[in-house]
Amino acid sequence: MGTEYVGTSITSSGNGSGATSTEFPDNPHIKFFNDDRGYLLCTLTPELWTTDYRVVKVVNSPTPQPAVTLATFVTEAGNPGAQLSSGAPATTQAAPDVQSLERSRIQAQ
Repeated sequence: MGTEYVGTSITSSGNGSGATSTEFPDNPHIKFFNDDRGYLLCTLTPELWTTDYRVVKVVNSPTPQPAVTLATFVTEAGNPGAQLSSGAPATTQAAPDVQSLERSRIQAQ
C-alpha cells in the first residue's frame, strides 16, 4: 500500500474557489480536497513523511500573494496512509462536484 499526495499547480490559470472538504463518503481513500492554487512542501526523514499544503488565494493579480499552509498531513514509517496533523478547516463543506468547479473556473477566465 502506498500514500499519494497530490496538489494543484501554483501556475495554473484561474483562482481557486476555496472549496475545502475532508469528507468523501463515496471515496474514503481521499483525505482532503482544496482547489486553491499552490504547491506541496514535503519533508522526509527515515521515520516520517510530512506534507504541507501551501496555497495562495489569488493568482491572477500582479501583486504578490503570500502562501499559507492550509493543512499538514503525515505518513509514519511502517504505518501507511495520510494522517491529518494540523491546519484542517474547523468546518468542511460537502464533497465538491469537481466538474462544476472546473466549469466555473473556465467561465471565470
